[in-house]
Amino acid sequence: MKTVRTLSSNRFFSGRVFNVRRDIVRVSGKERVFDVVEAPETVAVLPVLDDGRILMVQQYRHSVGKSLFEIPGGIVDKGEDPAKAAVRELEEETGYTADKIEKLLTAFPAPAYSSEQANIYVAKGLNPSSSKNKGDEDEIMVQAFTVQDILTMVTDGRVQDFKTILAVLYYLRTQDSSRRE
Repeated sequence: MKTVRTLSSNRFFSGRVFNVRRDIVRVSGKERVFDVVEAPETVAVLPVLDDGRILMVQQYRHSVGKSLFEIPGGIVDKGEDPAKAAVRELEEETGYTADKIEKLLTAFPAPAYSSEQANIYVAKGLNPSSSKNKGDEDEIMVQAFTVQDILTMVTDGRVQDFKTILAVLYYLRTQDSSRRE
Protein backbone atom coordinates (compact mmCIF):
# COMPACT_ATOMS: atom_id res chain seq x y z
CA MET A 1 0.00 0.00 0.00
CA LYS A 2 1.24 3.45 -0.89
CA THR A 3 2.06 5.99 1.80
CA VAL A 4 -0.41 8.89 1.59
CA ARG A 5 -0.07 12.18 3.45
CA THR A 6 -2.36 15.19 3.02
CA LEU A 7 -0.28 18.36 2.85
CA SER A 8 -3.18 20.79 2.53
CA SER A 9 -6.93 20.79 2.07
CA ASN A 10 -8.93 23.82 0.95
CA ARG A 11 -12.70 23.95 0.47
CA PHE A 12 -13.32 26.30 -2.44
CA PHE A 13 -17.03 25.71 -3.04
CA SER A 14 -19.88 25.23 -0.57
CA GLY A 15 -23.23 24.40 -2.12
CA ARG A 16 -26.71 23.40 -1.08
CA VAL A 17 -26.09 19.68 -1.65
CA PHE A 18 -22.32 19.25 -1.81
CA ASN A 19 -18.98 20.98 -1.28
CA VAL A 20 -15.77 20.82 -3.29
CA ARG A 21 -12.27 20.88 -1.87
CA ARG A 22 -8.77 20.72 -3.31
CA ASP A 23 -6.31 18.45 -1.52
CA ILE A 24 -2.58 18.49 -2.09
CA VAL A 25 -1.36 15.04 -1.17
CA ARG A 26 2.00 13.31 -1.09
CA VAL A 27 1.63 9.79 -2.48
CA SER A 28 4.77 7.65 -2.33
CA GLY A 29 6.94 10.76 -2.31
CA LYS A 30 5.15 12.55 -5.18
CA GLU A 31 2.85 15.55 -4.78
CA ARG A 32 -0.56 15.20 -6.39
CA VAL A 33 -3.63 17.45 -6.54
CA PHE A 34 -7.10 15.99 -5.97
CA ASP A 35 -10.37 17.86 -6.34
CA VAL A 36 -12.90 16.11 -4.13
CA VAL A 37 -16.68 16.46 -4.16
CA GLU A 38 -17.81 16.15 -0.54
CA ALA A 39 -21.18 14.55 -1.20
CA PRO A 40 -23.74 13.36 1.34
CA GLU A 41 -24.57 9.73 1.95
CA THR A 42 -27.38 8.51 -0.29
CA VAL A 43 -29.89 5.68 -0.54
CA ALA A 44 -31.66 3.92 -3.38
CA VAL A 45 -34.53 1.43 -3.16
CA LEU A 46 -35.42 -1.41 -5.52
CA PRO A 47 -39.20 -1.70 -4.95
CA VAL A 48 -40.37 -5.22 -5.87
CA LEU A 49 -44.13 -5.77 -6.24
CA ASP A 50 -45.69 -9.09 -5.20
CA ASP A 51 -45.84 -10.16 -8.87
CA GLY A 52 -42.07 -9.58 -9.25
CA ARG A 53 -42.30 -6.35 -11.24
CA ILE A 54 -40.13 -3.46 -10.16
CA LEU A 55 -41.31 0.11 -9.64
CA MET A 56 -39.23 2.78 -11.32
CA VAL A 57 -39.65 6.51 -11.45
CA GLN A 58 -39.08 8.73 -14.45
CA GLN A 59 -37.91 12.22 -13.64
CA TYR A 60 -36.01 15.07 -15.22
CA ARG A 61 -32.35 15.29 -14.19
CA HIS A 62 -31.00 18.73 -15.01
CA SER A 63 -27.32 17.75 -14.77
CA VAL A 64 -27.72 15.40 -17.77
CA GLY A 65 -30.45 17.44 -19.46
CA LYS A 66 -33.06 14.72 -19.77
CA SER A 67 -35.56 12.49 -18.00
CA LEU A 68 -34.22 9.21 -16.66
CA PHE A 69 -35.84 5.97 -15.55
CA GLU A 70 -34.45 5.05 -12.15
CA ILE A 71 -35.29 3.46 -8.84
CA PRO A 72 -36.32 5.82 -6.03
CA GLY A 73 -33.55 7.34 -3.97
CA GLY A 74 -32.14 10.41 -2.36
CA ILE A 75 -30.01 11.95 0.34
CA VAL A 76 -29.75 10.62 3.88
CA ASP A 77 -30.53 13.51 6.22
CA LYS A 78 -27.96 14.30 8.91
CA GLY A 79 -28.37 11.84 11.79
CA GLU A 80 -30.92 9.76 9.85
CA ASP A 81 -30.62 5.99 9.65
CA PRO A 82 -30.07 5.01 5.97
CA ALA A 83 -32.79 2.32 6.13
CA LYS A 84 -35.28 4.93 7.37
CA ALA A 85 -34.16 7.28 4.59
CA ALA A 86 -34.80 4.49 2.07
CA VAL A 87 -38.34 4.00 3.40
CA ARG A 88 -38.93 7.77 3.32
CA GLU A 89 -37.67 8.12 -0.26
CA LEU A 90 -39.76 5.14 -1.39
CA GLU A 91 -42.94 6.73 -0.05
CA GLU A 92 -42.11 10.26 -1.24
CA GLU A 93 -41.30 9.21 -4.80
CA THR A 94 -43.70 6.32 -5.41
CA GLY A 95 -46.52 6.68 -2.89
CA TYR A 96 -45.81 3.16 -1.56
CA THR A 97 -44.71 1.82 1.80
CA ALA A 98 -42.97 -1.53 2.36
CA ASP A 99 -43.51 -4.33 4.86
CA LYS A 100 -39.88 -5.40 4.45
CA ILE A 101 -36.75 -3.48 3.55
CA GLU A 102 -33.38 -5.19 3.29
CA LYS A 103 -29.95 -3.81 2.48
CA LEU A 104 -28.46 -5.18 -0.73
CA LEU A 105 -25.09 -3.41 -0.77
CA THR A 106 -23.10 -0.24 -0.26
CA ALA A 107 -21.08 1.26 -3.11
CA PHE A 108 -19.11 4.37 -3.98
CA PRO A 109 -20.55 5.72 -7.27
CA ALA A 110 -17.53 7.85 -8.25
CA PRO A 111 -14.63 7.25 -5.81
CA ALA A 112 -12.10 8.94 -8.09
CA TYR A 113 -13.50 12.34 -7.13
CA SER A 114 -16.50 11.98 -4.79
CA SER A 115 -16.96 10.88 -1.18
CA GLU A 116 -20.58 9.80 -1.80
CA GLN A 117 -21.52 6.46 -0.30
CA ALA A 118 -24.69 4.91 -1.75
CA ASN A 119 -26.69 2.38 0.26
CA ILE A 120 -28.93 0.23 -1.91
CA TYR A 121 -31.97 -1.57 -0.50
CA VAL A 122 -34.68 -3.90 -1.77
CA ALA A 123 -38.26 -3.27 -0.61
CA LYS A 124 -40.96 -5.95 -0.63
CA GLY A 125 -44.53 -6.20 0.60
CA LEU A 126 -45.40 -2.91 -1.08
CA ASN A 127 -48.63 -1.16 -0.18
CA PRO A 128 -50.08 2.11 -1.46
CA SER A 129 -49.50 4.76 1.19
CA SER A 130 -52.42 6.40 2.95
CA SER A 131 -50.29 9.54 3.25
CA LYS A 132 -50.86 12.39 0.84
CA ASN A 133 -47.24 13.35 1.40
CA LYS A 134 -45.77 12.36 -1.97
CA GLY A 135 -42.87 14.77 -2.51
CA ASP A 136 -42.50 15.73 -6.18
CA GLU A 137 -45.58 13.99 -7.55
CA ASP A 138 -46.04 16.54 -10.33
CA GLU A 139 -42.54 15.89 -11.65
CA ILE A 140 -42.21 12.12 -11.09
CA MET A 141 -43.95 9.41 -13.06
CA VAL A 142 -44.10 5.93 -11.45
CA GLN A 143 -44.24 2.78 -13.59
CA ALA A 144 -43.89 -0.97 -12.97
CA PHE A 145 -41.61 -3.05 -15.20
CA THR A 146 -40.63 -6.70 -15.37
CA VAL A 147 -36.97 -7.45 -14.74
CA GLN A 148 -36.66 -8.52 -18.38
CA ASP A 149 -38.13 -5.17 -19.49
CA ILE A 150 -35.55 -3.33 -17.37
CA LEU A 151 -32.68 -5.40 -18.76
CA THR A 152 -33.89 -4.57 -22.28
CA MET A 153 -34.11 -0.89 -21.31
CA VAL A 154 -30.51 -1.02 -20.04
CA THR A 155 -29.36 -2.63 -23.28
CA ASP A 156 -31.12 -0.12 -25.52
CA GLY A 157 -30.06 2.89 -23.42
CA ARG A 158 -33.40 3.83 -21.85
CA VAL A 159 -32.04 3.05 -18.36
CA GLN A 160 -28.72 4.82 -17.79
CA ASP A 161 -28.75 5.42 -14.05
CA PHE A 162 -25.88 3.56 -12.34
CA LYS A 163 -27.72 2.80 -9.09
CA THR A 164 -30.66 1.29 -10.95
CA ILE A 165 -28.45 -0.91 -13.13
CA LEU A 166 -26.36 -2.00 -10.14
CA ALA A 167 -29.39 -2.72 -7.95
CA VAL A 168 -31.19 -4.79 -10.60
CA LEU A 169 -28.11 -6.83 -11.50
CA TYR A 170 -27.16 -7.39 -7.85
CA TYR A 171 -30.73 -8.37 -6.99
CA LEU A 172 -30.86 -10.82 -9.92
CA ARG A 173 -27.54 -12.33 -8.86
CA THR A 174 -28.62 -12.80 -5.25
CA GLN A 175 -31.99 -14.22 -6.33
CA ASP A 176 -30.23 -16.73 -8.61
CA SER A 177 -27.89 -17.72 -5.76
CA SER A 178 -30.75 -18.28 -3.31
CA ARG A 179 -32.61 -20.44 -5.85
CA ARG A 180 -29.56 -22.70 -6.32
CA GLU A 181 -29.12 -23.36 -2.61
